[in-house]
Amino acid sequence: MAGPWKFRTGDDAAFARPDLDDSSWETLRVPGGWGRQGHAGYAGFGWYRLAVSVDEVARRSPTSLALTMGSVDSAYELYAGGQRLGGVGALPPDARLEYDRHATFVIPREAVDDRGRLVLAVRVYKAPITTRWGGGLVEGEYLLGPLDTLTRRESVSDIPELTLVVVFVLAGLYHMQLYRRRPGCASTSGSGPWPSRPGPTRFLRTQWRFALPFDFATLKDLEHLMLYVGAATFVQFVWPLLGRPLGRGLRAFQAANVLGGLLVVLPGLRLNLLLLPGGRSGSRPRSR
Repeated sequence: MAGPWKFRTGDDAAFARPDLDDSSWETLRVPGGWGRQGHAGYAGFGWYRLAVSVDEVARRSPTSLALTMGSVDSAYELYAGGQRLGGVGALPPDARLEYDRHATFVIPREAVDDRGRLVLAVRVYKAPITTRWGGGLVEGEYLLGPLDTLTRRESVSDIPELTLVVVFVLAGLYHMQLYRRRPGCASTSGSGPWPSRPGPTRFLRTQWRFALPFDFATLKDLEHLMLYVGAATFVQFVWPLLGRPLGRGLRAFQAANVLGGLLVVLPGLRLNLLLLPGGRSGSRPRSR
């Protein structure tokens, strides 16, 4: 489903209708934030539409048709054939951001008309606190196909990341054991925290993190916290390993990161995104 979609700013319930004439709408590339495609700084509602032809085999298949949605900044509702299928996050007036969460939706058979035409519409809300270059269907995979295929694909897509998580955690445990056996050795003074830090960080960037009993804001707080912890423990691990002293400048760098870590765990995401302005989630954009 990657490619050109119809798009317009604003909000109107009629935009979900399959018979709506959207020929005057502009075209945007998906995935890709609307901020990088002529709408930098725009926050609020925007609608995407796409009409696809579903062949006879797919319509008569015993396996349900489904759509996988990648990351959407900041929350959205999905419609198929005019029917609301669900969404991720929550729209105003009680907006709730969940911009990194992927989702797969079952397409009802009645959403496909007699000619095999399926009209998809996505009502997107972008919060003002996320990057001005974001908004809309920003990254990830957008796929239409059999439900079982898409579900399996989404389930195994993070297996390489989970493998690295295990490797990093085992490496951290190994270095902690070295420090336990030689606590006075300068080269092992930072062992454990730095080698194992990439494990939790990588896990908190996978879709498996949503299986944890935490809300999205808490998961983001933990992800951002690990970035600051990683910077501080990197210095503590590498400099003693190289036999170099930790001067005042490095100590100040560590202290600043510790302070940043304390600040990002405060409630809400505004401060997190302000402290890490490089991306809407405070980290590099993640795509597969």
